[in-house]
Amino acid sequence: MIDRWRDAEEMKWEARHWAARVGVKVSQIQIRNMSQKWASMSTSGRLTLNAELLELPKDIGEFVIVHEVLHLIAPSHGPVFKSFLYAYLPNWQEREKKLREAEVSLFRKEGMAKSAKKMR
Repeated sequence: MIDRWRDAEEMKWEARHWAARVGVKVSQIQIRNMSQKWASMSTSGRLTLNAELLELPKDIGEFVIVHEVLHLIAPSHGPVFKSFLYAYLPNWQEREKKLREAEVSLFRKEGMAKSAKKMR
């Protein structure tokens, strides 16, 4: 059985949990429809999550959340960022692959011919 999000509040709770675990402050969490990205994090700690994540398994959403939270301590996708990903989510590459597969499935379902969504 695939574990899914109950609602947006559960996803927000997960984001606050990960921010505390990493030791950063997320000033605001917003969930809304985003056409080009799965999520974004501002330098001031404002986290925006794509509402489509609510339709995906929790482990994929958790990967997106951790990815964005880590940008507050490692802004680029370089070696330092990846070392944090390995430390907090040792199977992050598997989760990222599942996210890309879910993307393809969502695009087919919605009949879209979009390029892959980005995470920043």
